[in-house]
Amino acid sequence: MERIVHIAKNQDEARKWDIHQALEMTHEQRQEVAAVLKKRVYGEKTIDIRAYHKHEGEE
Repeated sequence: MERIVHIAKNQDEARKWDIHQALEMTHEQRQEVAAVLKKRVYGEKTIDIRAYHKHEGEE
């Protein structure tokens, strides 16, 4: 994914740019960004929370 830098003049312009950028992304691009952020914040070895909650009630 290509990185684009946009320097806003104020918060309102920045907010509008953020919304525009999110609307222009495909579902796959949003999923890719989410995966990158997850790895950056939680590291490589994280559990899938969906799998955790699926087995939570089985005990």
